[in-house]
Amino acid sequence: VHPELRLVAQMSLLDRVVVILSAFSGLLTENTTRGHGWRFLQIGRRLERTWQTADLLLAALVQGPTDIEPAATILLQIADSAITYRSRFFNEFRTEFILESLLADEANPRSIGYQLATLVEHLHGLPGYEKEANRDQDEIPPSLVLAERLLASVRASSMDDLAARDAQQNLGALEELLRRLQGSLYDLSALLAAQHFSHCTLLRLPASS
Repeated sequence: VHPELRLVAQMSLLDRVVVILSAFSGLLTENTTRGHGWRFLQIGRRLERTWQTADLLLAALVQGPTDIEPAATILLQIADSAITYRSRFFNEFRTEFILESLLADEANPRSIGYQLATLVEHLHGLPGYEKEANRDQDEIPPSLVLAERLLASVRASSMDDLAARDAQQNLGALEELLRRLQGSLYDLSALLAAQHFSHCTLLRLPASS
């Protein structure tokens, strides 16, 4: 088969996959009962999308060329944020503007800030996670503590500082934030799995004689 025909066939297959997945996502959005199962589904989606967006930022900005325009164009398309970006920043591609859109902007459904804020909201909807005044810190589930800490770290970050390059033209501060965020997402997933989905019982080992 000619390579160009093979490419056309692969693109056609991917288009059908996208349509099927979009239809499935629409069914989940419109027809799923908003119970605890739905909340866990949404929590998983937010965890995954946060990790993927962080990985995209690492690939396009941290590991990409210093001339960010070509990579930024593709990055915004993959993140479904090209129109959102241009409505605010037009065609001026700057690292701090991209971070404002894909990291900090909680009004953008594709940004990390939105994912973490929504994640915290869904956690508060689970039994034992409800917001209560004067609640003892020890009574707050560790997964909620970690999720709120991640959201606070993004909100406290300066996009100008994260976009500043060092003498070697590296984005060290941004890479550190994103790597730490990705590692904490694994920890958060493990905490939720251990608390809600693990059937193992920890047994105390007998003292050695």
